Amino acid sequence: MKDDSKKKLIIVIGLLFIFAGIFFNEWVLATLFAADSVIESRLNKIIIWGFDIISVFIGVLILRSRNKGGIEYIRSKYITLSLIGFNILIIFCMLNIFIIVFDKVISKIDTSIVSGWYSPLEKYCSDKNFIRNVYNRAVNKSYSDEDISQLIKSPGVTCHPTLEFMEIPITSKFYNVGFENMRYTKYVNADNAKDKINGAIWVFGGSTTFGHGISDNETIPYYLNKIDSSSVYINFGVQAYHQNLEIEKLLLLLKKGYRPKSVIFIDGLNDISAMKATNFSPAETPMRCYSSYGYLINIGTVSKKSFLHSLPLFDFLQKTSKRKPRDIPSMSNGYDNIYNPLSLYHEDPVSHYNLISSYEETNEQLLENIDLYKDKIVEYYQMNNNFLENVAKSYNFDFFVFFQPLGNISLKNPFLKDRTRHATSPHCKYYKSMSLKVIDIINNGQLLNFYNISDVDTKCLDCYVDGTHYNSKLCKIIANRILSITKDYAQDSTPTILK
Repeated sequence: MKDDSKKKLIIVIGLLFIFAGIFFNEWVLATLFAADSVIESRLNKIIIWGFDIISVFIGVLILRSRNKGGIEYIRSKYITLSLIGFNILIIFCMLNIFIIVFDKVISKIDTSIVSGWYSPLEKYCSDKNFIRNVYNRAVNKSYSDEDISQLIKSPGVTCHPTLEFMEIPITSKFYNVGFENMRYTKYVNADNAKDKINGAIWVFGGSTTFGHGISDNETIPYYLNKIDSSSVYINFGVQAYHQNLEIEKLLLLLKKGYRPKSVIFIDGLNDISAMKATNFSPAETPMRCYSSYGYLINIGTVSKKSFLHSLPLFDFLQKTSKRKPRDIPSMSNGYDNIYNPLSLYHEDPVSHYNLISSYEETNEQLLENIDLYKDKIVEYYQMNNNFLENVAKSYNFDFFVFFQPLGNISLKNPFLKDRTRHATSPHCKYYKSMSLKVIDIINNGQLLNFYNISDVDTKCLDCYVDGTHYNSKLCKIIANRILSITKDYAQDSTPTILK
């Protein structure tokens, strides 16, 4: 009788494991917990099905043990399976170690051959004289190595409720960001920013305007203030901003009741980059794509990685997995219609995000469709120019857009390793072709508020602190060119916004 009770207990336990393996599946989980987006993850599916198979296997093993020695039978099988599992774990760990080593070897090859660029930190560690010259040739003072190490580590960005992201408010030796997210200088700082914002000239742009890699008193707005003492210039530059979000920032300031005397935009590099980041229309081109998926995927899901996803092996498998050609978005198919309810953007936002986040890696496709991208940048700038004209008239200010020097296509950039190789690279060809198109439409008068200053770095052989960002020497040159244009405009007797 006692043996019968043991057998019944074994049967119950075995059936519970089988039951768990059958009913713990992706469909039941999605129904009970509304976790569709989590279940859609390929890795999570593998984990769920792995649990199901193991659970059923254990259940069957327990059932078989009732007539084969009970606990001793399970113990012997457990020892055997543990040994197998332990060996699998060792192999798994060895694969991850191999991939880590392999990635380091490949990254060294990529850094020296494929990327073609030295990073400031790399140069700081390997060739301090080089990085000292980059900084100290451009200023009338000598930075210590410790100063340079702080300068090259520019503060990052943080989230913003409506603008997606902004500069991190910070107080430090070289970087100071505060009131209304402006970067301070000795002319506009925490003590007087609130008093000076109205009636000032607001300067918008990306990281080159913000002054990535240089101190507060070396930026373009700093030199505008220093050279032109009759006006106040405020630095609203934000790293990674392109013109769409700069306009959103302008509108936010106007909504708050602040009023500028005039507005300056310094743009180019980030706009051209944004054109290839997605195939959304110019009006709906997102910044870093995160916020446009937040509501659909429960804020942050698209950018979060589980522990397993972060392991080198799974990361390697994800990078090397092949996608079907039809899954790759293409400008040749026109803009992605986000208003179509059957769009992948709505049906499977995680997959859509993963597609566009790797979209710009297809350099051959970019060059094949280069004329379409040229049309897109023209549409983008004309749309924004027309909109800004109406905003400027409504709020009674002038505005100027300056098409900037692009450090990533400058063959005189000191951080470039192989000029010949870079000149023929798809990256350089794309940016150069897009840049020439913008210059052409400016010269043809299609953008009357735009001014081409992309050539100001041709007489400056050492004007960059990295692959794209200006040192103080180039910032001063740009400030002088901007003032020469705006002063000429101010002397023009034409009463309208346009010249």
